[in-house]
Amino acid sequence: MVKEEDGREGRVVLHLDFDCFYAQVFIQTDPKALADKPVGVTQKYLVITCNYVARRRGVKKLTPITEALRVCPDLILFNGENLRPFREANARVETLLKAPETWKSVTRSPRGTPPPVEKLALDEFFIDISDAVRLRAITENSLLLFEGHVVGEPSSSDDETLLGGRKRRWGDVLISHMREKKRRRDETAAGGGESDGEGPPPDESDSEDEEGPYLGYDMDPHLLGPLGLPVPEWPPTSYETPPHPSNALGTIRRHKIASIIAKEIRDRIHTRLGLTCCGGVGPNKPVSKMVAGLHKPNMQTTILPSAVRDFLAPLPLRKLPGIGGTYEKTLTEGGITTLGQLASRSVGDLVRLLGSVKVATVLKERATDGGNEPVQEGGPPKSLSCEDSLRDGEVTTPEQALRVLSALVAELSQRLSDDYAEHHRLPTNVVLSWRLRGMGYSGRHSRAAPLPLYGIPLPPSPAAIGSAIEQEAKKLLDQHIVAPAAKPTAADEPVWTGQSAVEGRGGAVFHLTLLNVGVSAWRDAGSASNGRTPTLSEFLRRQADGGKERGPGERSRAAAEEKQPRFGFGQSKQDFRREVQECK
Repeated sequence: MVKEEDGREGRVVLHLDFDCFYAQVFIQTDPKALADKPVGVTQKYLVITCNYVARRRGVKKLTPITEALRVCPDLILFNGENLRPFREANARVETLLKAPETWKSVTRSPRGTPPPVEKLALDEFFIDISDAVRLRAITENSLLLFEGHVVGEPSSSDDETLLGGRKRRWGDVLISHMREKKRRRDETAAGGGESDGEGPPPDESDSEDEEGPYLGYDMDPHLLGPLGLPVPEWPPTSYETPPHPSNALGTIRRHKIASIIAKEIRDRIHTRLGLTCCGGVGPNKPVSKMVAGLHKPNMQTTILPSAVRDFLAPLPLRKLPGIGGTYEKTLTEGGITTLGQLASRSVGDLVRLLGSVKVATVLKERATDGGNEPVQEGGPPKSLSCEDSLRDGEVTTPEQALRVLSALVAELSQRLSDDYAEHHRLPTNVVLSWRLRGMGYSGRHSRAAPLPLYGIPLPPSPAAIGSAIEQEAKKLLDQHIVAPAAKPTAADEPVWTGQSAVEGRGGAVFHLTLLNVGVSAWRDAGSASNGRTPTLSEFLRRQADGGKERGPGERSRAAAEEKQPRFGFGQSKQDFRREVQECK
């Protein structure tokens, strides 16, 4: 069972994975006409994704366009090379998930606040709904059903909770409190006296049904009143201190409520934005992500904490986040092929295989029960880039490479302009990455260079910032790709093309299969003066001042000092020399 930092059990994580996200975005441009039609999204010569109507007709992801049209002649294709529509749809989803109204609605409480939302990709999100579950539990009755599919068999003790040292069924807690309040009112009326409603719990041996007025969670009078329930006087000062709310819910009840919240959030997204998604509810991020993909499309799955280990044990290594091709190969050579085998190995054995204590510890923990990594709000991206995958032979000359580079820079500069409007920052590095024929799908080279954005008016226009990026990116292209390829070779000798040899043709030849241009190393643009980025002289002066910008008074004094002779106030070079001679 995954525990929170202070040892309490109760974290619940929701993972949302949108169905054929790119295709859905295009379908929303004309939902009535496209809802039941096969729709595919293309990049270059491939159908990179398609909706489920097309998949039922035999179209698969990453299929050549000609093959997809042969299988499904009425397939409707959209060009997906411009990612801007998908980023805008992602922003709308993120705005809805972080809206206070969303969480006031699903928690049924005015105290509902947006929980941590972590964006994993354009079509995936993690949400920590633990607090939302606790708030929603206040108004939910004990007769709840799971929404969607469930992994795991509940035990008889899962729906019980330890309250004040006594084991009770959660569904009886609120009822017993109301019964006690009624009993006291009846006794007061019969005896003609008054009661302040406080006192110790009744003797439990008197009745098996009445267990005492103990709630064990924060009561919200704003919600109980409209439901027609009497508002209890809470907390009763003479009773024991109530446990933390995370312990006041049984495991099964907590996950039932979590599945209900997940369903309502998915319905809200579909109603407001027209998008469908799958949901996974689990005790941590890796497990909730895994179960979200068990039933598609537009379905959800909840896994009980007691079933996590049995669920993970038979899965192959690559199913676990953090295990890629390199680690998989290393572990397989060590006789480990499943997550169960990985979890059973000692940290020492894994360190000898992987060479890192940190990596071995994290992977063992994740393979055991998914780990305990919290959901974290993501800040602005650390880098922005645009990329183009190229067919073999599509780019073999510098002119063709420059055309591709210019198109990528134009897209990147527009994204930078939007990023500046949101985050008010500018990059200081430009990065060029490329892949050549023969390097494999995952192989690539990268080179970076400083990005001098001196004197650009703020806010930066796409044209101004694009010009600076393209100038530096062209230098990197010429230096690391074009120049090596231009070295003369014999017709039968391989050509050295940017650290990769390909079949020579006796001239300047290179075969690019991927080109990427990006920016990184951000700085706050709030320090720029006069509505523009600093000039080169201002930048150097600021570096000499320790990176601090001078205020108006400091700038005027510095300018006056710079106009003074270097050899003393009112002195010329000749006066200074004369004074030196006299001193001798």
